[in-house]
Amino acid sequence: MAYKHSTYAMKKLTFMMLLAAFFTLCVTSCSKDEDDSINGSTEQQQQEPTYLKTSDLNGVWSVSGSNGIYFIAFTETGHYSLCFNDKLMGAGTYSLDKNTLTLNNGYLYTKDNLKIEKTDKGLTISGEMTDFKSSNKQSVNVNLIKTNKELPIPKTGETFKIWGLHVTYGSIVTKIQYQSEYLIKYQYCKDNSLQQVIEESMWYYVYCDGMTYTQTCSGNGSVVIYKLQDHYSTLKSQIVKQ
Repeated sequence: MAYKHSTYAMKKLTFMMLLAAFFTLCVTSCSKDEDDSINGSTEQQQQEPTYLKTSDLNGVWSVSGSNGIYFIAFTETGHYSLCFNDKLMGAGTYSLDKNTLTLNNGYLYTKDNLKIEKTDKGLTISGEMTDFKSSNKQSVNVNLIKTNKELPIPKTGETFKIWGLHVTYGSIVTKIQYQSEYLIKYQYCKDNSLQQVIEESMWYYVYCDGMTYTQTCSGNGSVVIYKLQDHYSTLKSQIVKQ
């Protein structure tokens, strides 16, 4: 009888130990599940995307392969200016939501949402942008490299003149006046009095690193780039060839 009692006691002890181990395992598992639900699993944490901040964008970025001609610039005050090709330029305000870049064109009154990502070499911008005075969209996929160029500022109020000769009119002068943040007034006049205007037009413009990028307001959106040099209020204009 003593042997049977001893065997029964051993079985009961073993059962109690297994039961305690089971409860310990349950508590540990529940605790881990709670930690994972609060903090996310290691795999989930590794997959969490990294989003750009506006401070990551500030500065002038050159389009790779364009010899520094094409660019986009972002300011700390939320403004941008760009020229991506011979048909696509713009300026206005921007916002950044995660990695969606929204550009609000200040003179065409268009709004474009683009994808922007950080790469090993700089940034990429992709998506579609609205064509000049059109509802059509143009595909965009540009790689950007950070430059040390100064941020462009509006040239509002500045006026330049080019003197020359014309076979018909004789002495002529071309007057270019930056009238606002986005507009240039162009006048082609007979003699320096500027009284007889032979030709006049308005241009949209953005400015960066000594070059003025223009689109004629009444034109088809073709971009003409002028390299401007100010010498005693005299403008020397050189059309930049693409």
